[in-house]
Amino acid sequence: MLIPSRRLVFPLFAATLAACAAAPPPPPSPAPAPRAPDWSEPTPPPAAAAPPVASRQIEITLGPQRDPAGEVTSLDVTIRLSEPPGEFGEASPLKLMLEDSEQGEAGWPDGIEEVYARDGEGALSLKTRPATLDGDPCTEWRSDRHPSGAIVITYRVKVARGDNHRYQGIHAHGGGVEGLGSTFLLLPDVNDVYRARVKWTLAGAGEGAAAMSSFGAGDVETSATLDRLRSGFYMAGPLGLLTLDDGATHFRGAWLGHPLFDPAEAAVWASKARSAQRAFFRDTDPAPFTFFIRPVPGLGPGWVGNGGPSSFLLMPGDGLEWSRLARFAVAHEIAHTWIGVAGSGVRLDGPPGSAYWFTEGFTVHYTRALLLRAGLATPAEFLDDLRERTERFIVNPDKAASNEAIAAGFFKSDTLNKLPYDRGMLYAAEVDAAVRAKSGGKRSLDDLFLALLDRARALGKQAGGEGTATLPADALRETVGAELGPDGLARYDAVIARGEPPAPPSGAYGPCFKAAKKAIPRFELGFDPASYKDDKLVGLVRGSAAERAGLREGDHVKGSGVSIGITWKAVTMIVDRDGKKKTISFFPQGKTVDGSIWIREPKVPDTACARW
Repeated sequence: MLIPSRRLVFPLFAATLAACAAAPPPPPSPAPAPRAPDWSEPTPPPAAAAPPVASRQIEITLGPQRDPAGEVTSLDVTIRLSEPPGEFGEASPLKLMLEDSEQGEAGWPDGIEEVYARDGEGALSLKTRPATLDGDPCTEWRSDRHPSGAIVITYRVKVARGDNHRYQGIHAHGGGVEGLGSTFLLLPDVNDVYRARVKWTLAGAGEGAAAMSSFGAGDVETSATLDRLRSGFYMAGPLGLLTLDDGATHFRGAWLGHPLFDPAEAAVWASKARSAQRAFFRDTDPAPFTFFIRPVPGLGPGWVGNGGPSSFLLMPGDGLEWSRLARFAVAHEIAHTWIGVAGSGVRLDGPPGSAYWFTEGFTVHYTRALLLRAGLATPAEFLDDLRERTERFIVNPDKAASNEAIAAGFFKSDTLNKLPYDRGMLYAAEVDAAVRAKSGGKRSLDDLFLALLDRARALGKQAGGEGTATLPADALRETVGAELGPDGLARYDAVIARGEPPAPPSGAYGPCFKAAKKAIPRFELGFDPASYKDDKLVGLVRGSAAERAGLREGDHVKGSGVSIGITWKAVTMIVDRDGKKKTISFFPQGKTVDGSIWIREPKVPDTACARW
């Protein structure tokens, strides 16, 4: 749903069922007095260039603990800092931060127990208080004095289990545990590059347990900022593992439990998608990429996806097949490596949410195009994705919202949440068609985007790094203006800033697809989506398809969730009424709207679809 500066997320479905985490075992004993870390030199993963030299050191040790039934209930964490954070000589207290919410899911500080810290002089008394981290509310653990020398922090994290309404944090599944660092790592708010070591103690995780993080398999060492450590995924337990190495690409798969599809097959496909994207984006960094999978019981055919450092986490529902929807979603998240991510791709500066049209819309555009070009999607699959998103845009009641309104309401409205994906996608096609037309087919949007990527890489090198630098907010506007002149600038301002509809011409997607007029039904669920969470149908709309299908206000219901804006997929509800269960299905369709969509051009063979 959100793509903040250091997180990537693409959730789709709401679902039902909830359960609590089991009570945690007794807290760990106080940590011993700190001493200088004794870190051996492990074999590093392949890298494009030597990482920045880091004098500060951090060691994170993670120890999953299972109950007698074999489920992880808590995670013991020890963090060692080689010196106090901050500028040398700064007499400030130790401040450890944890965001109060992640992608709208609150309460992660509540899972932290028995925090204990000490430095070279002894125990550091910590008190909690509200604070902010990058402008977001967080909880701060503040010491009573300035620390001296090396610092050791220990604590225990309660692990959630079986809650399909919370995805982002640390969860138990399949006898193991998986967590996003920003929901359980207590770290200072500093920007320094650290020599970081991630270690695992797996004695409490069961026989044969293995561990993987965004930074490598098992115990690993890397150079990273603390934000990068927060953004990583951490998984341990009876993992399924797969490694693909073709000499230039290093791809790993790691999963807990058993999704409906074959996770090894999914990992192999994801590696092919990433290889095709790396070729287009001219990425030669051989650093390993990890594809994590953790199923979410009760989520049905829904899924949630998060992007992390050199990694992607797919959280499929127990009814999700390895369909076109799932494959495109995985490819979308992997493509974010080069679109919208600071440090590796093209990211536009500006207020939070102001560039979602680019971050998401251009990722949709290139995900679909590159899969078709690589033969990983058929023309029919390309068209299905294009048709679904175009129809969703046409019937979106907020489709004329300004970019400022989208940023303000992105988390508050399902329709505003979908708008930047669809508007940005259509605008990308409009610009592509305009560039092709003006250049006689010699240039395209590809040339404009790759020029921006080259610029971001060059600025990154000038700053002394190996990644990309964030570009100014108007970088793409200037590029479009230089290519298309005043008309291009006028269309940019009209579509992106003011919310006028994009207008890609009939041939914008190549010879295989053409525009056609169509009456498109509005999306109308017919009841309050909160019914999924509460298992009780509320807000039934009189005369809606849901009512005509037989649903009644107050029905006890179970449902697999719904894609907001998608009208051509049936909604299925299991109704428990008067002790009898009944399955009711309907299409969430209301009144129609006149629009233009793309259809297949039957006279053009499939072999010509990807060549344009």
